Amino acid sequence: MDINFRLTFDVSPMIADALELSEDTMFETYYDDGKIIVQTVDDNDLVEDANCEFDECEERSHFCPHCSECTYYE
Repeated sequence: MDINFRLTFDVSPMIADALELSEDTMFETYYDDGKIIVQTVDDNDLVEDANCEFDECEERSHFCPHCSECTYYE
């Protein structure tokens, strides 16, 4: 059985401004030691997989910047 999961957080405009969040802000999310970790990711944090067969993919939606692994086959 597949379970889809989605979390939504309301962020006040004051906090969004203080954290410099915008519609273009990218987030990395992962589960570790019983906690869901959410952190911002900038372009410098993104690592491209040189062996990725999806090198035409501009979004690289199957690449995890946290573990530097392709998640396509998982």
